[in-house]
Amino acid sequence: MKNKLTVAGMLGMGFSLVIGLLLTLVGLAYYNVQQLSESVRWNTHTYEVISEGREIVTATLRMQSSVRGYLLNHNARFAEGFSRGRDDMLTHLAKARTLSADNPAQQDRLALLATLENRFVTTRQALMERRNIIGNDARKLQQLTASIGEGEDRELLDNVYRSVDDFINVEMQLLVVRAAEVSTLEQRTKGFLLLGGLTAVLLAMLIGFIITRTLTRQLGGEPAYASTVVQRIALGDFSSTIALQPGDNSSLLANMSQMQSELAQLIAQIKLSAETISVGAQQIAMGNNDLSRRTEQQASALEETASSMEELTTMVQQNAESSRQGRTVSDQASSVAGNGGEMMRQVVSTMATITESSRKIVDIIGVIDTIAFQTNILALNAAVEAARAGEQGRGFAVVAGEVRTLAQRSAAAAKEIKGLIGASVERVEAGNRQVDTAGKTIGDVVRSIHQVNELMSDISDASYEQANGIQQINTSVIQMDEVTQQNASLVEEIAAASESLAQQARMLTESVSRFHLPDLRPASLAPPGDFTPAPAPIYIRRPPPLFSSASRSSNDMRQSAGNERHG
Repeated sequence: MKNKLTVAGMLGMGFSLVIGLLLTLVGLAYYNVQQLSESVRWNTHTYEVISEGREIVTATLRMQSSVRGYLLNHNARFAEGFSRGRDDMLTHLAKARTLSADNPAQQDRLALLATLENRFVTTRQALMERRNIIGNDARKLQQLTASIGEGEDRELLDNVYRSVDDFINVEMQLLVVRAAEVSTLEQRTKGFLLLGGLTAVLLAMLIGFIITRTLTRQLGGEPAYASTVVQRIALGDFSSTIALQPGDNSSLLANMSQMQSELAQLIAQIKLSAETISVGAQQIAMGNNDLSRRTEQQASALEETASSMEELTTMVQQNAESSRQGRTVSDQASSVAGNGGEMMRQVVSTMATITESSRKIVDIIGVIDTIAFQTNILALNAAVEAARAGEQGRGFAVVAGEVRTLAQRSAAAAKEIKGLIGASVERVEAGNRQVDTAGKTIGDVVRSIHQVNELMSDISDASYEQANGIQQINTSVIQMDEVTQQNASLVEEIAAASESLAQQARMLTESVSRFHLPDLRPASLAPPGDFTPAPAPIYIRRPPPLFSSASRSSNDMRQSAGNERHG
């Protein structure tokens, strides 16, 4: 059971025992504190009961003093004092009954006390009534006063005091009993805490000793020494001997010592196998170098092919651009032709406007003639009226105003005629300019059509260049095929070397198969001593470039295409 118990289990059990003991101590302490608190509460209750009993005595004494004062002085102030004392006595008696309701014996004592108090009150009230009857009779007053505190009256008062003392003494005895219980509980609590604390400390020390001893035995030494050994092994130092205790064959250090020994043997086997693997790996490396050079040659051919494809793509893009420009120019030619038609329509409209203005001029001239005729008539009438009126001259004034009005209309008509004539001249000039613009537009249409023809020629030349590029691509593909065949031969050689390397790797795997080790990257391999070189590399001639000059102008391309077609 001890060997099967883990470190975590031992620690958990040890702490659980200590914590359980501490919790037990805390529980006992809490219970005792509760008991102390309960005792204090009951003591407070008892003091309240005692206080009420003493207040009853005080009220009784107050009533006795008030009666004596009333008998001597016959003053109503003493009667009021008696009444207050009686009320206080009844109040405190009721409180005492309430506070001691859980104690039947005390309830009986209070019942007896209440009976005595009632008799006391009755006798005192009777004395006060007799005092009222006696009046100022000195002899009777002296006899009445002397009766207080004597005989039965004295016995009644003593019984009242004795009953109250019995009631209070019972409560005082309860206080003594509770004080003894509190003292006992206090001593018991101190003993529990002291004994429990010492037990917890001793138990913690024992558990710590047991756990420490167990851990030391399981480790085989100090944890710091074990950490140093692990660090040395992690660094690859297997030359040092691990110090073990006599007869130790199951601790951590003992297992590490065995592991170090087996690892040392394993590493020796791995080193021997690694040398063999290194030879095969170097052969593969040399073969890979040849394959790399041939791959570079193949990449060069591919680069030329890519360049050809790039130029071919450029030509295709140029063809597409030329076609797009041809469509644009055609659209422009159509737009220009539309503009020429619109200009011609504007010329026709301008001429129609000039004609309309000419007609207006004729109408205005007719108006001027009519105005001139009326002016002559009015002038004649003005002369006649002037001759008839003599000095009056009124009619002449009217005629003169009409003449002025007609003169103004004549001036306005003349001005309008002038403006219309000027506008006609401007429209005629505009018509001439528009006719000239129409001629230029037709010229643009002709040039646009010529550009379309040139673009179509460029497209044809580009198509010719594309054909040449495709032919060279085919040549490059043939050369790539030859290189691929040579690479296949080299791959066979690599496969043979890989088989040898795989056999050595299997031997290495068998050596380490009984160990569970992480994946480790091998160190750099040394070159072998008996390496067989690969066949001599085959050099491939690079194909010529697709185009003699990438910057050849479009005119040269068109000339070359024309020569091909004429040839």
